[in-house]
Amino acid sequence: MYKPSIYYRRFVEVSDIWEKALERYSDQQLAAVAPSQTWSMGQVYMHLFEGTQQFQLKKMEEALDPEAPVAGKKKLVGSIMFFFDSFPPMRIKVPASSEYTPRAPGNKEEIFRTIERLKQLVYQSAEKLHQIESFTGKAFHPAFGWLTALEWFALIPMHIRHHLRQKRRIDRELGGK
Repeated sequence: MYKPSIYYRRFVEVSDIWEKALERYSDQQLAAVAPSQTWSMGQVYMHLFEGTQQFQLKKMEEALDPEAPVAGKKKLVGSIMFFFDSFPPMRIKVPASSEYTPRAPGNKEEIFRTIERLKQLVYQSAEKLHQIESFTGKAFHPAFGWLTALEWFALIPMHIRHHLRQKRRIDRELGGK
């Protein structure tokens, strides 16, 4: 298992890719939905950068709680994913709902602010995790099973990297970057 600094560095690298790409989009391009997609590019950004704060970082904190369960196991798909340090190269569809469908951003500047806020939170989380000698507490992921705080942290850059495929599809369909 790697150290939090490795996952933090991976997060910075992949979030920089998204941030640089964001500079090239207009507000109209961020709101457009490609024919084969259900989310706009702006919603993908919000899913990644707001969703990480509301899901992975919260689950990481849950796993750090002294009362967190310690006995749960990863599911096979979770073990495989962590072995390869990558989501499977496939589209993962979730049902359209208020729970899963990300909100549309008001404009590009809102996305920039969301990315910057998340960068600060991920840095603080890396610093916090760096102080911990052993990760025993776990929190449940519906697809991957029981993950430690460090695994939840590792999931952040993996998840953001996974959505680069979706970004390429949307760009291609909408006249590409």
